[in-house]
Amino acid sequence: MIKKITIKETGTFDKTGVVIDNLRRVNIIYGSNGVGKTTTSKVLEYAYAPKGHVLLTGETIVKPWKYPKCEVVWEGKPVQVLVYNKDFREHNLMAQMSGLATLENKPVIKLKGIEAMLKLPNSDLKKVESEIKRTEKELQDRLWEEVYEPGKDWKKLLKGYNRKAVFAKRICEIVKEKHNGDLFWNSTQMYGKIDANNVWHYLMSKSEAIVEKAETELACLREAAKECERMSEEWEKYETEPNIMSNYSTQNMSAPNYEAINRILKSNRYTGFSIQPMPYNSRVFKIQRENGNYVKDTLSEGESMVVSFLLFLQLLECDRKCGKKVVVIDDPIGSLDYAAIELVSSLTNELIKKARTGEGGIEQVFVLTHNASYQKSLNVNMPRNNTHYWKLTKKKGVSRLTAFEKVNPVRGDYHELWSLLREGSDSRITLPMIMRRIIEIYFLEYGRFDYDTMMSLIEGFKESRSGEDGREWYMKKFRKVFETMGHLDHYNMMMREE
Repeated sequence: MIKKITIKETGTFDKTGVVIDNLRRVNIIYGSNGVGKTTTSKVLEYAYAPKGHVLLTGETIVKPWKYPKCEVVWEGKPVQVLVYNKDFREHNLMAQMSGLATLENKPVIKLKGIEAMLKLPNSDLKKVESEIKRTEKELQDRLWEEVYEPGKDWKKLLKGYNRKAVFAKRICEIVKEKHNGDLFWNSTQMYGKIDANNVWHYLMSKSEAIVEKAETELACLREAAKECERMSEEWEKYETEPNIMSNYSTQNMSAPNYEAINRILKSNRYTGFSIQPMPYNSRVFKIQRENGNYVKDTLSEGESMVVSFLLFLQLLECDRKCGKKVVVIDDPIGSLDYAAIELVSSLTNELIKKARTGEGGIEQVFVLTHNASYQKSLNVNMPRNNTHYWKLTKKKGVSRLTAFEKVNPVRGDYHELWSLLREGSDSRITLPMIMRRIIEIYFLEYGRFDYDTMMSLIEGFKESRSGEDGREWYMKKFRKVFETMGHLDHYNMMMREE
């Protein structure tokens, strides 16, 4: 279990940094966007290192190799850390290029036209290089048989290009020159006097679609080869300082239960698509419509987030045989609607319940979120002695952390808006936006006051003013709204509230 985390000199954390200590089995960190939650999750992701410095007390100090100024103190021997964040969504779902994806707790290469995903980057690179050669040969063969047409009598006109490889290379160059606007053809058609210029024009028109299709596939494969080379370099680092090798081990995992995911999706009215494993490898799956077509990139953002979170939870189930683990959940909400938030909240609470008892090898859970409703939902029926709360904020571009221990600092979206107003933190939500939203919630949603009246009172918030003088100007106008509407007592109460 992790006892203490020190984060500094990375992202929005300065040289002083923050220390998150007195950790429990369940740790909930709340903060608006851009205050350092994702940086925190990434430091934890690289917090596994079997060769960490062991103290006489039995604690192990790990300095994540990607974040050398940071430090994670473990109680005893480190265990693997499994993280759900934006990277997990992209690696396992969002980056589908062929409608296929692989359920792994590791980066995987998504290749157009290649379905089987191998485990090691070097093996991936060999597979990609082999696919590049196959695609290039297939292109040469097609251009030779379908475009050059060996039976045609134009060898003299195409002198120097009567071999398959040379001919294919020249055709590809001509197509590229045309697209770049570098090629100008004689408009003479293929009748009357036939010269080399006319022949090349004719051959180019026949080959353009073939070349474009192949070049698109080859461009994708060449990018994949570069990514494989980059990953190979990363793996060399893992061999010398294996901080996260455990995260990448899948050999002891059981097969994913996609039917369990499909049942949850169906029971929560996510219909029209399902998760289906590929017959040659249960870790490779496709998301398909009822007619059998791949979904590819047609899932909504909300659907994608729900599916990816369910895949992550299934990964934890597959990982039962791999020993103890720490689980990190970084903002699984995004732009989800109310029903989806309720589903993700329920699933997170089940995960927290397992962490409290150690079920499934889950030793500890960290939840980081900006969503007050989701954060509040994690407070239901939760034993306080197993749970601690923190709040991340940012002032003058630097992240700051406040510990609340057993007391949840979040009371709801409305109270959080007032909190941002009082603290004057560097939220991505501007001061006028915060004020306008408070007025809308209090007077329009709660009080049912006349819309036009309220809009006339907040018209001035559209003006752009900055600095301390700007803040003072906005605060006076904001207070005036409550005074005019006869609700100054509410304003005074909320501004004094701690």
